[in-house]
Amino acid sequence: MNSKEFDHLKTKPEDREFHSSRVMFWIINEVVEVAPKGTQMSHLEMAEDRGWFDETNKTDFFEKNVRGFYLKREEENRLHFYRGLSFGFDQEVIDTALRMLPKLVEKLGFDEDTEVYFGPKDSFINGVEYPIKFVGKVQELT
Repeated sequence: MNSKEFDHLKTKPEDREFHSSRVMFWIINEVVEVAPKGTQMSHLEMAEDRGWFDETNKTDFFEKNVRGFYLKREEENRLHFYRGLSFGFDQEVIDTALRMLPKLVEKLGFDEDTEVYFGPKDSFINGVEYPIKFVGKVQELT
């Protein structure tokens, strides 16, 4: 496996402020795993730290499990879901996210006005464009 394939998922100095401002989570086997608030780790670094994969199943782990973050700032109140190395989403990701939304509300404490998105926060990351889809507010989806 090409180790550079995961480079875009590692925390870079310019990512630290954003990473520490959001609450990161994984959904693994219908269980919501939440990173400590204020962490500067990426999803990759959190999964490595917790020993959830080894080099033989690293790509499969990312392709199988949904991850995302909750971001609450003065001007933003949003929740994002995606999976894979390319921050992708499909109907399975959408179904998982909507099914797990009540558990996320309970664990993360966000309000009904929180906007729900699929894909990353920014469409351009390291020169690559990723799709983003707004699907509604929590109150409309639960």
